[in-house]
Amino acid sequence: MLMKHLLYSAFLLLCFSCTNTATTRQEPGHSDTAISIASPGSAAGQAKSRICWRGTLDSKIDILLQYQIAGEIVEGELIYLNTRAKKPIKIIGTVEEDQSLHLLEFEPSGNITGILTGTPTASVFEGSWFSPLTRKDLPMQLRKVDTFIATQSITTLPANNPEGDYYYQYSEEGTQGALLVRSVGNSRILFEIASVTDAPARNIADVSPDTVTLQGNSFIYTIPETDDCTFKVIFYRDFAYIKYTNGYCNGVFGHNASVDGIFYKQR
Repeated sequence: MLMKHLLYSAFLLLCFSCTNTATTRQEPGHSDTAISIASPGSAAGQAKSRICWRGTLDSKIDILLQYQIAGEIVEGELIYLNTRAKKPIKIIGTVEEDQSLHLLEFEPSGNITGILTGTPTASVFEGSWFSPLTRKDLPMQLRKVDTFIATQSITTLPANNPEGDYYYQYSEEGTQGALLVRSVGNSRILFEIASVTDAPARNIADVSPDTVTLQGNSFIYTIPETDDCTFKVIFYRDFAYIKYTNGYCNGVFGHNASVDGIFYKQR
């Protein structure tokens, strides 16, 4: 009971701190910290594992997008080339059933500043960029290039090291979610999930603290007293991915509330 109480307290602290540290950037490409731009893809092994695109948003905002794909997970960086700093921004997303990409632009706080969607071909990636804050929707037109950014590969966490606080929010007024994980030994963890819909409704989807056994870097969980409200949690180096295994859990959570999504690791 004490561990569960501490977990709940940590969840409240996480939600409060992340909500108050998110920036209020309204336009794509804002950055204040200088960093060197992407380097040419001279290493054949690295180039083969990465896909890189260059083009524009709204025909005027120059961007460079690079990612790797591991199964249904996409991870990479986005650089706004018209900024002074040209700082890589974390991109995490998924490959959808129709082979389109759904990519999220993350700040370190877990705040999502942009959503990139589209279906790439062999040489062209066309789609859109959407701001959860301003609700702006910009057309995206990219072409494949042979340049890549020096970065680490997608690496799943060791089975005994998923402990941490994970969070996301689609702006301060948008959907938000937190996943807290604590190790209790012997490949077992205590976890808790809580998500809310957009303001002002703030309907809730939550999973009370419970203990499960990890299978590698993931676990499957069924909500108590339900027949098929089941989801899988997969842990990666910088984030966790939650997906339903039997479709959405109708009637289990608040209206339109859900526990699935990509949660960015905070600590």
